[in-house]
Amino acid sequence: MPGWKVSSITTNMDNGFKCIDVSNSGTNNSNKIDIWDCNGTAAQSIVFAHGTDGVGTLVVQGKCLDLGSSPTWGTHVQPWDCNNTVNQKWVHSSGALRNPNSGFCLEIAGSDINNGTPLDVWSCSGLRNQQWYGDAL
Repeated sequence: MPGWKVSSITTNMDNGFKCIDVSNSGTNNSNKIDIWDCNGTAAQSIVFAHGTDGVGTLVVQGKCLDLGSSPTWGTHVQPWDCNNTVNQKWVHSSGALRNPNSGFCLEIAGSDINNGTPLDVWSCSGLRNQQWYGDAL
């Protein structure tokens, strides 16, 4: 599966750019995924590994961004061992990162732009807290 290394995936909220970040640079399953000031660390270095259909996985520190087995509105994403399940699939379209199985989009919970705010999924709205940018997305 081809992949694009994305130095970071950012969102542009009112107070500037924030990056998707693995909390405390943790490498355990179910560690917190949040936003943080962009700092260029491994905890913010993401690979979007995708097929020709544009569906792929977001890999950071050797783990895939995962929704868990029964995602609902507000479900937090987590790093998990990559296992090629539908809960780890993402499509980047019109700025949003959408899970094609659930139809939910990755977002900053509650549009809170403070460091440490978790990422969750919600109905796709096109709002700024669901817009993601990267140098290879």
